[in-house]
Amino acid sequence: MIAVAVLVFVLIIGIEVPRMLKHKLYRELAVFGVLVLAGMVWSYGTFLDVPMPKVFEPIQTLAEPVHRFLEESLASPSAN
Repeated sequence: MIAVAVLVFVLIIGIEVPRMLKHKLYRELAVFGVLVLAGMVWSYGTFLDVPMPKVFEPIQTLAEPVHRFLEESLASPSAN
């Protein structure tokens, strides 16, 4: 399974990096590199059963009060 992930990442990098270099998209290339590296670490960690942090819990903790506020403020008056 790791070989498939390596193949997919090599394919994506092989397609995207030359295009970005040709068009001199250096900032996009830097962001692409960071995101691909994060994806590689995450997928290899998953394949090797390395305990990975749960990224959605902090997002949910931050978004829940906003969700509650919007739900209460946008609720129809007949719902109360």
